[in-house]
Amino acid sequence: MEYLYIIQQALIWIVTIYWLYQFIISLCSFVKIKEKPLKEDKQHRFMTIIPAHNEEKVVVNLIESLKKLDYPKDLYDIYVIADNCTDKTAEVAKKAGAIVYERFDEAHKTKGHALQWFLAQKIEEDAPYDAFCIFDADNIVDENFLKVMNKKLCQGEEVVQGYKDIKNPSDSWVSAGYAIFYWTMHRFYHLARYNIGLSPLMNGTGFMVKFDVIKPQGWNTKTLTEDIEFSLKRIIEGKKLGWARDAIVYDEQPVGFKQSWTQRSRWTVGHMQCLKEYTKPLAEAVVKNKTVMNFDGLLYMLGTTPMLILTMVLVIVNTVLFATGAMSGLDFTIQMLKYIIPTLLVLPFMGLVVLYLEKKPIKPMIKGLLTYPIFMGSWLLINIKCLFKRDTEWKKIDHVNDKKIEDLLGYAINKKYGYLTSSLGDIGTGLKASVMVHLPALAKTKNIRKVLEAISSFGMNIRGMYGENNQVQGDIYQISNKQTLGITEQEIVQNVKVIVQKIIEQERQARKLLAKDELDLEDIIYRSYGILTNCRKISYEEARNLLSNIKLGTDLGILRELTDLKVQKLYLYIKPANLQKYLGEQYEAIERDIKRAEVIKQIITEK
Repeated sequence: MEYLYIIQQALIWIVTIYWLYQFIISLCSFVKIKEKPLKEDKQHRFMTIIPAHNEEKVVVNLIESLKKLDYPKDLYDIYVIADNCTDKTAEVAKKAGAIVYERFDEAHKTKGHALQWFLAQKIEEDAPYDAFCIFDADNIVDENFLKVMNKKLCQGEEVVQGYKDIKNPSDSWVSAGYAIFYWTMHRFYHLARYNIGLSPLMNGTGFMVKFDVIKPQGWNTKTLTEDIEFSLKRIIEGKKLGWARDAIVYDEQPVGFKQSWTQRSRWTVGHMQCLKEYTKPLAEAVVKNKTVMNFDGLLYMLGTTPMLILTMVLVIVNTVLFATGAMSGLDFTIQMLKYIIPTLLVLPFMGLVVLYLEKKPIKPMIKGLLTYPIFMGSWLLINIKCLFKRDTEWKKIDHVNDKKIEDLLGYAINKKYGYLTSSLGDIGTGLKASVMVHLPALAKTKNIRKVLEAISSFGMNIRGMYGENNQVQGDIYQISNKQTLGITEQEIVQNVKVIVQKIIEQERQARKLLAKDELDLEDIIYRSYGILTNCRKISYEEARNLLSNIKLGTDLGILRELTDLKVQKLYLYIKPANLQKYLGEQYEAIERDIKRAEVIKQIITEK
């Protein structure tokens, strides 16, 4: 029995060291790190992608939440991959405003295959996107999601996982188990590793990938857990993933144990597939690169099924030692309690700590905390089952919690009047007086910054055409009042009027200055006219900037080929939504650019 004792001690040391390592790393979640500096300052163009299999019930809620994102609407498109659907997923998604791709392949019914198929087409098209984000059909997305991911791109991040929150944490003890598990992973795995330069992992939804990353080989995944597989490939290459705490996506979790068992079985099979395919490459990367990140990725894979198997072997060894009399009943009891007590006590305690740190309500989660050991313990049984029987089909969960974004956040809403909100800037009369002004000459003479700074000092807001947090396009500025308290409505209007009149006078002076160099000014105007007349495709941003020059030319009487009416018509129909309504059809971004060029030429040349 001596050899069994040696095996027992070896297993104890392996298990102990593994969990000690995880505990030490988890403490790094409390490390404070400095915000990464921006490598560039731009607004990127995104694809938002929704792989969906028979999701007609919930996909519209996700599309609607994406349409409400606080990000320029012409800088992202919403795609739905209706994969092997037998319901009305494609129909309702189109009606809601998404661009729908339908796929039928009975032999390959997985999310990974759907993404691979779709992204291969976008790569072949050389689609004009900087990055893409992937969501599950039952998700709801926070309004700041793309704004946060855009910042991460500007900081140089290429692959970033957002914060996967739960729509229905208190619906049942099962959904509560999922919620505590994910919150724990976010805090003590993803955040901890991101803080010290190691790599978090993808969570299947709510993540962003720079488009250039996948262009060489496409979305080349072949396991059921395509998110983990993609993460491991990046780690093997020596490239870590990013983490975005403020890019929040709300995900629905199963409420019944049977459905949870099926879903987690599929995940476990995917982990086993990754274990088979990537353990050796990870080990080779550890030897070759000698980095902690590679080692940490290897430990992640070994910490799933292998660690559970080792724990089971340790229990069996202890049982054999006891049965043969090599271990006393007291020692055997102590050894067993070493595994049972931590499971029963540590897991609920850790869950309680996580609820506090993540600022989640504790009272609705009491039942979930008490049953959390059962939820986690069932994963052991799932791993045992999957060693012998494996479920590989992509199945959707039964949706019982059809929530919208307003149901999840602390909005006050009135069914008749809409959202009830308040802002310190809106107290008093609440009147916002706004004027749109076209200031191309001030921009070209580089006097615009001084003028805008002066305006701001007089208590005025200066924004882009579409309001707050919107970039200025085509030299069109929105001027409005900041103050609404302690001042009458008449005074607000009069103050805005006085300021705008002064701006107009400054613009006139700048135009006179430009007119002194007549040849250069005519060159700018007619170059813009030539591009608009002859281009084969053109983006909304470029069209607006060129139209600004055209408008300046017609105002000054330099460009006589166009009337003011035609210029106004051009301004109207170059907008993405107006363009598609005018043509009576929905187009992808690249197609819109082609159609925009055709419509511009048509308007310019029409009699």
